[in-house]
Amino acid sequence: MKPEVSVILPVYNGARFLREAIQSILDQTFSDFELIIINDGSTDQSEEMVLSFSDKRIRYVKNHHNMGLIATLNKGLEMASGTYIARMDCDDISLPLRFEKQVEYFRSHPEVGLIGSCFIQFNGEQRRLKKLPLTHNEIKASLLFHSVVAHPTVMWRKSISDEHHLLYELNFPNAEDFRFWCKMSDVTELANMEEPLLLYRIHDQQISIRKADEKEESVRRIQTSQLEKLQIFATEQELECHSRLSNGRGMQKKEQLQQVDQWIKKVMTANQSAKRYRAIEFENVIARLYFKTIENSGLGLHGIREMNKSALLRNKNFTWSLKIKSALKNIIGYKN
Repeated sequence: MKPEVSVILPVYNGARFLREAIQSILDQTFSDFELIIINDGSTDQSEEMVLSFSDKRIRYVKNHHNMGLIATLNKGLEMASGTYIARMDCDDISLPLRFEKQVEYFRSHPEVGLIGSCFIQFNGEQRRLKKLPLTHNEIKASLLFHSVVAHPTVMWRKSISDEHHLLYELNFPNAEDFRFWCKMSDVTELANMEEPLLLYRIHDQQISIRKADEKEESVRRIQTSQLEKLQIFATEQELECHSRLSNGRGMQKKEQLQQVDQWIKKVMTANQSAKRYRAIEFENVIARLYFKTIENSGLGLHGIREMNKSALLRNKNFTWSLKIKSALKNIIGYKN
């Protein structure tokens, strides 16, 4: 009998935290799942760790050689037989109600094809709640700029990825999940649950830390592809503006803020024509990103003056509380 949920957990030299990750899945209150653990050529004690568990829901396979994360994830997708596919990383901890809450959500929201959740970032004793956009329109608009779905929190309907032949793409290393969410957002609705359902571990061996440059290049190509859906074929300077806006990166010069403001006008005008994103969510996503750059600019009153000139302030969908918050943070940061 097929399980309702197939969990894909790739591991490569992950013995350090693997036992906790596996146990957190086995301890789920929702029990109708298979746990597909794929050992991608580990040279540490990962295999011994997996084999120490005797739970019949575990399906353990071992790659003959190191295939890399993306190929291993796609292998897991081919093996999965459940109605839903859930992701899990070998260094994180799923909270006990995660699967129960996500399956319940799917049953009551048939229009949603993929769901993630907010999560708790932790490093030793330090914990921090990471909030994410919750609704499809917010998430889709945000995906023009950056990923707002946390990979190890995700569950989706297998029928959607099967119908549209969606896999993780090899030519987007270290941002394969971001690319996948973009493709899914074009064929189904996405959502994030407000309740945190995962503990996300921060440590020095994470791929996102070790291969930051490779990830940045992949993200830039995803952003380029997303912009082209608005019929924007950006120059290098425009892509740099887009990257600054996406990262909330502090601007050190007034001219940089002016360039970003011009870029915002272009993007908003393109969306008015293409109608790809619903205006209210789209413009509020841009506003949050823009005012984050103001907060981080260190330009003090100069930054506030540029903010007051922004096209965002002349838009009826603008959230005014963002302006006040950003102005205060900018002044405090400038004085400090």
